[in-house]
Amino acid sequence: MKINNHKSIRELVYSYPTQDKMGFTQTELDDLLINFPNINMEKFNDSLNFITCMLNENGECVIYHHDILKGLYFGLSNKQPGFLDFD
Repeated sequence: MKINNHKSIRELVYSYPTQDKMGFTQTELDDLLINFPNINMEKFNDSLNFITCMLNENGECVIYHHDILKGLYFGLSNKQPGFLDFD
C-alpha cells in the first residue's frame, strides 16, 4: 500500500492485521512503524503519553487504533502534542 496521505495512513492503521480487533501490541506497532522510516519517534512517543490501553489475554498492552493514528500524525508532521491533544 502506498502511504502518501492522511486517508491512506488511516486506512493502513485501521486495516492493519492485528491479533486483537481493538488495536496494536508493541510487536505489531514496531512492525507498522517500519513503514515510516522518517518519523520523529520523540514526537510519536510524546503523543502516547497518558493514553489508555487494554490488556489482552496474554497480558500485553493493546494500544487503540486512534492513539496510533494520533501518534503518526504528530510524528510525521514533526509537531509537539499540546495539552488539549490528550484524551
